[in-house]
Amino acid sequence: MTHKAKDLGIKINVPEFEGRLQPDDFIDWLCTVERVFELKDIPDDKRVKLVAIKLKKHASVWWENLKCQRERKGRRKIKTWDKMRRELKPKFLPEHYRQDTFIKFHNLRQKSLSVEEYTIDFEELLIKCDIQEPEEQTIARNLGGLNTEISDVVQLQPYWTLDDIIRLSLKIEKQRKRRNNIQSPKDKEVILDVQQEVKTEFFKGNKERRSSGRKSFKCQGFGHMRLIVQTEGLSLLSRKKLMKNQFRSKRRKVRLTMILKKKFHPIVEKL
Repeated sequence: MTHKAKDLGIKINVPEFEGRLQPDDFIDWLCTVERVFELKDIPDDKRVKLVAIKLKKHASVWWENLKCQRERKGRRKIKTWDKMRRELKPKFLPEHYRQDTFIKFHNLRQKSLSVEEYTIDFEELLIKCDIQEPEEQTIARNLGGLNTEISDVVQLQPYWTLDDIIRLSLKIEKQRKRRNNIQSPKDKEVILDVQQEVKTEFFKGNKERRSSGRKSFKCQGFGHMRLIVQTEGLSLLSRKKLMKNQFRSKRRKVRLTMILKKKFHPIVEKL
């Protein structure tokens, strides 16, 4: 292990740390230091000095001040990495950090995030909180944060692990995106075209309409051809918009029927 990094031709060093009060950056730095120690097999008695020379700016000032204070109080020098790490954490990791992380994890919701983005946030917070719980509870947490259009479909599928949930969620999202791309008509233009066709049929004045006895698709009046639109590409929202006039008040329908009787001949018959 000692010569592994050299054998690979890779130069790996402990990263510098300036002491900026960003908890996540500090956690990342600590993890990187631990990995460098493991890869290069650094002896414990050399780790403190190696890290100390990588402390810069505010972190360097803090470290020198800490050493002076300990010396004045007659305390021993910090010679182990474990002890140095215990001194670093209270300084650069706020006391409320862990509690804030728990709250953030508890309130995590997908909302406008993609499934991939939500999963990354979920797993990062899960690791930071270091929660020890049955996987069933972790699965419930994950499902509870997903958007309902994803989680409802996931729960209809067989799953056993968190990885199963993530895999199914990604697959469902991909299918939904593909379906939306296939069924992506310009709803506004379609509705305008349909309205124009209805208007054209209504004002033709041809004789076929005289005895048709069919209700208007748009206003539920009588005496003109019902337009049946079978457009597979129309989304549910488009259909709802197209059919909204079916639910007009009774007074509006009566008024429209009277207007038609006055303007068009033969007289429109009721069904």
